[in-house]
Amino acid sequence: MKSEQLLWTQRAHIIISAGILLGSLYFGHALLTGSILLGFLIVWVNFGLLKRAVLGGAEKNISKTRLSVLLIGKHLVLMAILGAAILYFNLHPMGLLIGVSTLVMAIILFALKEGLQVR
Repeated sequence: MKSEQLLWTQRAHIIISAGILLGSLYFGHALLTGSILLGFLIVWVNFGLLKRAVLGGAEKNISKTRLSVLLIGKHLVLMAILGAAILYFNLHPMGLLIGVSTLVMAIILFALKEGLQVR
């Protein structure tokens, strides 16, 4: 992916997350809203690190093996943070799932946008 495509996906992610957060505020469940917010923030940081790793790796010609190890390590840390958030902070698991899935929605929107463009 190019830098512009990653930025578009990141912006779409923020817009989708903001809409979902506003919708959860309507229902008045602070625990659910906080969980969605934390899920969004974790994925936002994760996506930023992924973007940096991929673009930096392309510029510095990092080996595929090293990049793979970095990405696996990053995902293990993400899973540990999500597990700790559910266990120790008593967050709503469905809220975290919704917050985390906002990036998937942004990627689907990007794929639709790219697929529907007339070339």
